[in-house]
Amino acid sequence: MINYIIYENNIKRKDIYELIVLNFIGRKDDRFKIYDYNDQINNGSKKVYIISTDKINTAISIAKKIRINDWKSQIIIITNLNKSKTKDIINNLLIFDYIDYKEDVKKRLKKDLYKTYNILTSDKTIKFCINHEINKIPYHSILYIEK
Repeated sequence: MINYIIYENNIKRKDIYELIVLNFIGRKDDRFKIYDYNDQINNGSKKVYIISTDKINTAISIAKKIRINDWKSQIIIITNLNKSKTKDIINNLLIFDYIDYKEDVKKRLKKDLYKTYNILTSDKTIKFCINHEINKIPYHSILYIEK
């Protein structure tokens, strides 16, 4: 299950982002939830944060708070960017993507949702069926396969 957490103060923009997520993920998986940033979320779940704010400093401070306890989640920042000043900070926080309001936000967000979905759902295991039971073995546990 993937949880999508949206931080946006502007109600119209938040509704647009929720609709984009619903349209995208509804076709792929029926096990997802959309949360407001202030909601309590299970720490063990897979998460995609969509942080949209007019000020890059606000987005960076939110990303820092997220990264205190969670380095596995994907973070997408939508804001007015000054790439030269914030590039190092964003790279250190492992931000998946940052989108400028001047760009086509809907198109870029759809692409980012597709990429983050593939990252979070990729299963690095080999699956096989024996006696009508599906088994999974992680790739890192396989030493040798013989025919």
